[in-house]
Amino acid sequence: MIGYLSDTEKEQLGKPYGKPGSGTHYVTHWDKVRRHFQNRSLKRNPNLDTELTAYTPGETRQLIQHPKISDWHDKMRIFTVPGGYDQVAFVPCAATKPWGHERSNKSIYGSYNRIRDDVDAGKTTKKTYFATVSEPLGVVPQDHWDDFPQYDNPGLFQDHPQRAGMFTKDWKDLPEEKGGTGHKQIVPFDHAAYNETISHLGKVIGDFVSHNRSRNPKLKFISFVDNPRSAGKSTHTEMLDHAETYAGDFLHCRYEKRAKAREIPEPHLRKHLGRRE
Repeated sequence: MIGYLSDTEKEQLGKPYGKPGSGTHYVTHWDKVRRHFQNRSLKRNPNLDTELTAYTPGETRQLIQHPKISDWHDKMRIFTVPGGYDQVAFVPCAATKPWGHERSNKSIYGSYNRIRDDVDAGKTTKKTYFATVSEPLGVVPQDHWDDFPQYDNPGLFQDHPQRAGMFTKDWKDLPEEKGGTGHKQIVPFDHAAYNETISHLGKVIGDFVSHNRSRNPKLKFISFVDNPRSAGKSTHTEMLDHAETYAGDFLHCRYEKRAKAREIPEPHLRKHLGRRE
């Protein structure tokens, strides 16, 4: 399993991280840690394609070259949003998959799908089409929320506990790691691989936008992927930033993903998308 890591990430394994004496180390036994991550991913999504998992930027850079992912990118570059829509709203991906009506009522995608139902029923002031910003898929249009490749890719998250999905106490479940002796652990992170991957995925999104603007010049694009300003840029925000370097400043409006932390996004989206009573 260690072969998935970039050379930079392999060199980080077992070494101290941060200030001397902090007690924080990069993980040592990546093959065992990775197996633990993948088993956890499978519990969350039994339909997961285990070939499509990546837990570091180096792994993600390799993953976007996988035929199932590169074929998806080619498909998205020429995907045409169905006619009759006023705008495309970019929303963030979610760990719980897939995202269609049947599986997502209790997740954030329940909010998006309820709004989709209102769009179809003519209850919104603007007809909105949703498109997910995803690592490693780039774009997942709402028409494919039930049939996209089933992946798990937290490897680009820059927040260390979020990327691993583990806090200090969780590492004690892996006694072969230093976490078993009280040390904090983090997953390897290759910044160059991160930048390359974000740029690549931004180009996929940019091509998706350019194709649809050429088909429908009146189609507007908005986003609901930004973190609150105090939390810094999300990975999805950076992907859209890169997309705009390829396709021009196409975003008509950019909104935060929700009004308040841990609040469902539905009221926030409805406020900005509009709803007929």
